Amino acid sequence: MRKTSLFLCSLILYVASFGQTWIKYNTTNTSIGLNSNNISAMAIDNAENKWIGTVGGGLSKFDGTNWTKYTTTNTDSGLVNDNIIDIAVDSKNNLWITTQEGISKFDGTNWIKYTTTNTNGGLPNNWVSCVAIDSDGNKWFGMLGAFCKFNDTTWTIYNNATTNNTVIPNYYDFISIGFDKEGNGYFGTFGDGYIQYGKNGFLHFNTTNGSALLNDFCQVIAFDSLNNDLWIGTDAGLNQYSFNLHIGGGSYTTASTSGGLSNDFITSIAFDSKGNRWFGTSKGIVKLAGGKWTTYNLNEPNQDFTYNIVSTIIIDKQNNVWAGGPDGISVMAISEFASVNELSKIKTTIYPNPTSENSVLQILSSENMNAIVSICDLLSQKIWSENISLVNGQNQIPLSTNDLTNGIYLVQISSDSLNASTSLVVQK
Repeated sequence: MRKTSLFLCSLILYVASFGQTWIKYNTTNTSIGLNSNNISAMAIDNAENKWIGTVGGGLSKFDGTNWTKYTTTNTDSGLVNDNIIDIAVDSKNNLWITTQEGISKFDGTNWIKYTTTNTNGGLPNNWVSCVAIDSDGNKWFGMLGAFCKFNDTTWTIYNNATTNNTVIPNYYDFISIGFDKEGNGYFGTFGDGYIQYGKNGFLHFNTTNGSALLNDFCQVIAFDSLNNDLWIGTDAGLNQYSFNLHIGGGSYTTASTSGGLSNDFITSIAFDSKGNRWFGTSKGIVKLAGGKWTTYNLNEPNQDFTYNIVSTIIIDKQNNVWAGGPDGISVMAISEFASVNELSKIKTTIYPNPTSENSVLQILSSENMNAIVSICDLLSQKIWSENISLVNGQNQIPLSTNDLTNGIYLVQISSDSLNASTSLVVQK
């Protein structure tokens, strides 16, 4: 991170503008909330808690203020293994965690584990590479030579033997799962393309059968419901299928984007509520917004990004981007600003930001008004608020951070005719 004295975050309320700051979480600054800096998977539950899976360090929960860790030891092996591979959250807020020794389900209090033994073979392999949940609440898992479905009662296995269908490869690991809005499932393999399963039965797509797939190693598959696109991240770039235009085979590589895509090895995909696409690569994060590519990595000037390899990305409801890799977690704070009718009323600056001490919220107002300034955590829980009277011109509001722990906070400014917010990063 750059030193606070060198950083002045000026956040001006323009259309489609945003402020950005990076904050890092690791084993050092989370009071051992993380047992390992090697982040393998992340998910956000219905209460906006962040769940972080690690390699060798088990599972951690971050509620915006406090960290809680779960390992095979303190869960009495309810967490079946401390090497977390993937995490998904269902509509009832249950966590489904895959490992190399089976699956763990956690409802916030109780643990249930699923293995080949206690499912009587319903789970065909204990090394479970991925998990996804469809719109009907079914849990889907990928593994070597098969994928399976669990509806909370019955296990259904899909492989060559159970389906009598030779398009399902026997000797390749299913490492990614995604679903489109029609309920079709897409099951990516490590070396033989992907299987589509739905109303048309089983369909196999790889580089040898005319599918225009860039590479047969389908690392990640994700459906962008806002733009109605399916994205497949491979070892050689991105494939896109547009359901609105019924166009298949669109592809993006470092070459075809003139370097906009920083690396062709795609590890993760996420979408924010503004329609932006975010891609994790082995050379940082790339954002695709309005046809423009933006890269965040160690090689880019004026970036606080702290490592290049990104293994997983999640985006919270404030559109903050959480990126995990082998050196911990980096979070980009994205400020959500005012509506179009409010743009001319105020301009704001917080300084210093990030801060290790108190900050000042500077507000340039175009009119006299009464307002409320609040500081909230990332779960939108109010920590502090104060009624203020703004005058036409410059206003300065002291922000006390004495009672705030390290993290990202939202500073909200609201009145009868105004509702705006920006980010404050505390690093003590």
